[in-house]
Amino acid sequence: MRKESFQGILLGVVIMCAVFAFITIAWAAFSSTLTIGGTATINAQSWDIDFVSNYADSKSGDPADYTNKWTAAQTLTGVVASGSNAVLPVSDGLSISADRVVSGAVGTFNQQGDKITYTWYAQNFGTFNADVAVVTIGDPAIGSYSVTNTADGNIDVTCTDTSNATNANITAFCAAHVKATLSVGAVGSSAAYGSGNDSWTLAKSNTTDRSDVLEFKLEVEFVDSSNSNANSPTVSPDDIKVTIPTISLSVTQTTTSA
Repeated sequence: MRKESFQGILLGVVIMCAVFAFITIAWAAFSSTLTIGGTATINAQSWDIDFVSNYADSKSGDPADYTNKWTAAQTLTGVVASGSNAVLPVSDGLSISADRVVSGAVGTFNQQGDKITYTWYAQNFGTFNADVAVVTIGDPAIGSYSVTNTADGNIDVTCTDTSNATNANITAFCAAHVKATLSVGAVGSSAAYGSGNDSWTLAKSNTTDRSDVLEFKLEVEFVDSSNSNANSPTVSPDDIKVTIPTISLSVTQTTTSA
């Protein structure tokens, strides 16, 4: 009896070992290795916002394809209003310097009604959307006559009597007869810069519209006396040099997607 019991137990152990061996063999037969791998490429990123004299025509999506990318100093061409006797500068005219500063001579005005307009652009050639805002319009130079709200323009200019004579009359004259207006906005529809809270978004350069271009238009006019205060002077004491103060823009990466 004991022998039969022992044989039964032994047989049971053998069967269990066989089952475990089968399970082990079966598991090994169905085992495999899973591997995850791969590569990713991030294209070169750039922050590249420049003043340009003419906005680019190419819109393929590749910044390298822009036909008029800023590379060096660019001369701006002023437009003399129809019927105006204003004269554009022969040299040292308004231009965009190599360090992206717009400066130079606007022109010479000979009679009331003369007007000259310059147009240029800020363009986003980079890969990030950008916010643009006018942050400061510089104070007039010390020692000159500051003119506030000149003839209903939106830029305060500085007037200097070229004879260097001290003549307070020049302040009233310039306030009545010199109008300087800066307009900023979408290409073809820029509006006069206003309160100082104005801001614009320049989309990254792979767009297919003009949302990556901002138009700037500077208009300077020798206003006719008929458009001025009746009590304002109509004769200046001497030739007058009109200086437009420095206008600074803040350009930062936008905090919202466009």
